[in-house]
Amino acid sequence: MYIRTSITELDFLKEHNMVIPISRWETLEKAEAYYSRMDGNYTAGEEDVKKQKSAYSTPFRVYMINKCCQSSQTP
Repeated sequence: MYIRTSITELDFLKEHNMVIPISRWETLEKAEAYYSRMDGNYTAGEEDVKKQKSAYSTPFRVYMINKCCQSSQTP
């Protein structure tokens, strides 16, 4: 399942080691379409342009959300 997150939410998840980077995509729409059908929880965010190594770098990074964070979302 793909979960849309804000920049602030994604930064929080990164700070607390709740996400693992797993892939890169050229658009958020393509990443969302692909990961919406997958088991597990995924989110994506745009990388800083300064961190890209070439003009061909894919600007969006997909993250898998760890189990520790998933259990806190269910009541």
